[in-house]
Amino acid sequence: MLITISGRYFTSTFTTRLLTGSLHLGGFRTALLNFVFAQQHRGDFLLRIEDTDQDRAIPGAAQKLEEDLEWLNIPPTESPLKGGAYGPYTQSKRLSKYREEARRLVETGAAYPCYCSENRLDLLRKDAARRREKSKYDGKCGEMSPGEARNRKDGGEAHCIRFRLPPPPHQFTDIVYGAVSLEEGQGDFVILKSDGYPTYHLASVVDDHLMEISHVLRGVEWQVSTGKHLALYRALGYKPPEFAHLPLILNRDGSKLSKRQSDISIDYYRITRYYPEALVNFVVGNRNRIESIEEITSKFDLQTYSKSSNRLDFSHLEQLNQLCLKKEAESSLDIIRQVLPGGSDDYYRKIMTWCPPRVSKLTDLVKEFSYLSKEFQPSRCSQEEARLVRLVLTKLEESTGEIMHSDLKKLSSDNEIPIKSLMHVLRKSLCGVEVGPPIFEIVNLLGRDESIRRLKNSLN
Repeated sequence: MLITISGRYFTSTFTTRLLTGSLHLGGFRTALLNFVFAQQHRGDFLLRIEDTDQDRAIPGAAQKLEEDLEWLNIPPTESPLKGGAYGPYTQSKRLSKYREEARRLVETGAAYPCYCSENRLDLLRKDAARRREKSKYDGKCGEMSPGEARNRKDGGEAHCIRFRLPPPPHQFTDIVYGAVSLEEGQGDFVILKSDGYPTYHLASVVDDHLMEISHVLRGVEWQVSTGKHLALYRALGYKPPEFAHLPLILNRDGSKLSKRQSDISIDYYRITRYYPEALVNFVVGNRNRIESIEEITSKFDLQTYSKSSNRLDFSHLEQLNQLCLKKEAESSLDIIRQVLPGGSDDYYRKIMTWCPPRVSKLTDLVKEFSYLSKEFQPSRCSQEEARLVRLVLTKLEESTGEIMHSDLKKLSSDNEIPIKSLMHVLRKSLCGVEVGPPIFEIVNLLGRDESIRRLKNSLN
């Protein structure tokens, strides 16, 4: 059954922090599943930008993020760039809404101003660490009389606003994990900082309400904060959305993905010519098949989504990208022509038959097999190498079929030349590299005429 909230069906939101300025695999997985869920129920997928930590926000990051989502083929319905009826979608442009709700919470007694210095808070953290306990605020300012609090505020003393968190347990139903009970007390937490900017806790709750969000899909690391958020919903008189927390995605060895890993950023994958379809299938767990987003959407079931952490084996991404590369090359040779100019269509077809086990992306062709370009010019060989090159030239000029490994082996035996020496000289003359695929494969891939041209050029 579809849930309708003011005419909006199953509206999910992807809220992201603009601290690094780059979307990574973890954030992409969350955005993808929000998109799929909204598509499945003909709902809206909202992109909301959290930039309330102004010291760490990066200019231009919001636009870059939307470009990444467009490239990944999961564009938001409403966003800072696209706009929408519930905007603005950047939290720094919604400060008056958060401040008003924080004021309302103080008036009802659900929140209070906190004047504790950073030095005192640091002492509390150190004391908790000494006792091997989780640090939490001790509630000192919550016991302050209204008169004292008013006098300190009138005196211009800097303060934040803290929410009175009811004691545990905090219980709720998670669509993925089922019944959840948070037993650990977390202490009264900050909802409005001394600079007037909200924390994620207040901003997300207020925005979810005002934007009429029906479902929140986010990483499981936020599950521990859901008790705080539900308490805020109740205190503000809001109806909370439904929550679904997504299990962690990890490296193959079980370690956490880190934003310091340059090879997990979407920007890296764009630059190195991965296909968005490969990335989509990789994060949903496909290994050797490519499914469209429509196919993934038709099978997606949040109720039965796995609770287990997903360990990523990046070799699967290479396999998926190979499939995408092969599919595109079969429909158009232009992608090969762009990186290896100078060849015929027949030549490019031979390359795409030969390459799939060896390359997973176009940049591999440029980086490792640039010598496959018909415009490649070999370096000049030495006098000692020239004798071996002439022997092979003669063999090629006399040959009418493919050169086999046995042909080269016989040539080395008849002329008492070590086969390794012959292969080394040929590879250098034909490819300009010291190591590579079997040389007879290269000769046959380049073709008789091109191989003869390169060998002759290496003599001149």
